[in-house]
Amino acid sequence: MSAPGPAVALRPVDASELDAFVAIYVRYAAETLPYDPLGRAPASGVELRRVYADALDDEAAELLWIETGGERAGLLVLQRFDEADGGEAALEFAECYVEPEFRGAGVGRAAVEQVLARERARGTPVVDAAVLRDNPALGFWRALGFEVRAYRTARRP
Repeated sequence: MSAPGPAVALRPVDASELDAFVAIYVRYAAETLPYDPLGRAPASGVELRRVYADALDDEAAELLWIETGGERAGLLVLQRFDEADGGEAALEFAECYVEPEFRGAGVGRAAVEQVLARERARGTPVVDAAVLRDNPALGFWRALGFEVRAYRTARRP
């Protein structure tokens, strides 16, 4: 029998915490930059603040802190899609980031499992995770049972 994972809480990001959220997101964006095939520079903190301030008011978006031991260990950005055009309702892990000092301890797994349990209870039929093709985090998602089901292509004009 395996030991239980760490106690992890998911807490909505408050508007007063937006600067702290953006600061962590900037570190996350820099870390994932090498895996972006277009090598796009991350948005500026100012632009990210605007985007995520708008997301706080968007009922389909959810910004969450991942907390453990009373500390911010990372963040989640969730996006809900409705059944438009005959497709299934879905939730997407648009962004999932665990600070380096909390990795390898089960914090990310516990956070994702909490969201999955919530979505099972809601009857959500599909939960996706957006992952850049060459990002080593793909192994994390596969270990949680996620399967690659689509490839998106991109290029510069």
